[in-house]
Amino acid sequence: MIELKNWRVRMEVRDRELGYESDHLHRRLEIAADLDAGWAVKLDMALGKVKNVVDLERTGDVLWVDLTRDILAADGLYRCQLRGLKGDTVAHSVDAPAHQQLKLVAVGH
Repeated sequence: MIELKNWRVRMEVRDRELGYESDHLHRRLEIAADLDAGWAVKLDMALGKVKNVVDLERTGDVLWVDLTRDILAADGLYRCQLRGLKGDTVAHSVDAPAHQQLKLVAVGH
């Protein structure tokens, strides 16, 4: 599972594959987070010049979203960043070493 601790992302290589292009409600992206319940978290995604913002749900300490065909509209490497909002405060996940950055893959058919 992907982890967010002190706004730093940790993930294993096996966690990078999101699913297949145009999958719909077949897989769930989950992120274990050490944030208090006051934070609303979004996943900012970019595939080349195409950008998307996904609102994450929360159950306890897990942020999640059921992946839809809108989120996985094309195959490729998505560069992602978590963005948290709490009142007037805005926080972003910080860059990690290259092998730990939040880059997720959608596989073409």
